[in-house]
Amino acid sequence: FGEVMENFQFVGNPASYFLLRNVPLDPDELMADSIPFKLFALFQATFAMLTPAMITGAVAERTNFYALMLFVAVWHVLVYCPLAHMVWHPSGIINTFGHKDFAGGVVVHMTSGYSALMLAHLVGKREGDKATLHNPVHTPYVLLGTAMLWFGWFGFNGGGAFKADD
Repeated sequence: FGEVMENFQFVGNPASYFLLRNVPLDPDELMADSIPFKLFALFQATFAMLTPAMITGAVAERTNFYALMLFVAVWHVLVYCPLAHMVWHPSGIINTFGHKDFAGGVVVHMTSGYSALMLAHLVGKREGDKATLHNPVHTPYVLLGTAMLWFGWFGFNGGGAFKADD
């Protein structure tokens, strides 16, 4: 998030906490007053890591890995970081309108969904005929992944409120 640049609510100053430098252990009164600020930064990093993972599902097996990683890096700086600041920082422009986004509905789901749709459109359909397409995956893996996602999302929702008692 970084410190707010003067009257500019779209992005924070990236130099203020670059690579977790100067991130204090004490809770931050504006961002998370009940947990250490380093823990808050790591919690936000999980959102930043999971969002590109949702995008990659739309173009799996149809793109060059290095091109996708380049896209993710550029996308992260130009799309994710500004929107995360605008929505989740107390001085962010969308937050000042009163929007509350606990589980990443705007920052995570909307950005990854729209970006995945755009990438899938740009990459195009899978090559080959329908007979060569892959069979569905192993059902126990689907159930295991569903259980992990279900359990993990409880942590995201509780973490978004910075407590588990309400």
